[in-house]
Amino acid sequence: FHKTTCRDLYQAEYAKYSAQGFLDVLFLNEDGQVTEGAISNLFIKKNGNYYTPPVACGLLNGVFRQEFLSGHSNAFEKCLWLEDLNSADEVYLTNATRGMVKVHLIS
Repeated sequence: FHKTTCRDLYQAEYAKYSAQGFLDVLFLNEDGQVTEGAISNLFIKKNGNYYTPPVACGLLNGVFRQEFLSGHSNAFEKCLWLEDLNSADEVYLTNATRGMVKVHLIS
């Protein structure tokens, strides 16, 4: 829930996949819920609404994420599963420096 220097797993996975040309790698919590990327938060768009996992799922409450949620009446927190990502109309990764980037998932 807090930014930390104990990010070995995040850094290792990010290095591995960014070297292969991927923008980021997504993580799941112990319950199998999608949480966040190594350097980004996640939003999906479905039927005109945006959804992002709640912080209680075990993710950092990024600055861009907070601003997007507070500034868009069609943005909500919701537990997300891999099926939600696969059935989403669009998937976005966000962070304060890179903004909001539409991505295509590769599993």
